[in-house]
Amino acid sequence: MARAPRPPSSTQYEAIVVAAAAQMAGKAPLPDVEAAAAAAGVPGHVAKALFPSAEHLTIAVMEHALVLLVDAVTVATARAAAGDPVAQIRAMMHAVLDWAFDNVDASRLLLSLPALRFAESAMVERYNTAVYELARQFALKAQDEGRLDAGTDIEELLLTLRALVLGLTTLEAIEQTSVWAGGDDPRKALSAAVDGYVDLRFRPAAARG
Repeated sequence: MARAPRPPSSTQYEAIVVAAAAQMAGKAPLPDVEAAAAAAGVPGHVAKALFPSAEHLTIAVMEHALVLLVDAVTVATARAAAGDPVAQIRAMMHAVLDWAFDNVDASRLLLSLPALRFAESAMVERYNTAVYELARQFALKAQDEGRLDAGTDIEELLLTLRALVLGLTTLEAIEQTSVWAGGDDPRKALSAAVDGYVDLRFRPAAARG
């Protein structure tokens, strides 16, 4: 699998990636390196040195989106109630939804066919693993604190958690949320679905005397 080379100029690199993301958001199956360079105001030979092929540029576009998404999850988790693993899991799930609403094009790109071509790349696996391990840590802590049944299969829990968030963000990406939300505000409806899932799977924190 090709890997995007490190940029000699981070400004030029990011400008090309942003222009390529705009191309892909416009339904282009793969970005055009020369067109992205022109849109970014970067000389063609510089762009070709950074991204020898459309595949290299596609991977860079995906990584840029994943970095923004993981950053959003990390910030939201840090802002959740310290020491409360359920609040942190809830914050993680809400962060993904909020990011999808606030970054519509990037969210759709991560669900697109070009993105799926590279879903098994080491880069994607690295980000997925980082988020998975964070969620697993919180789930295990919740179980230790008695807020999750002792017999709960943590891997199954995380799988359903991921499937729910992926399904909800996909509904919004294909503009079908309003159909399934009964006319309610899409963002509010999906947020309520997340809260309902968390409340169903986890117990409230024990009252402190």
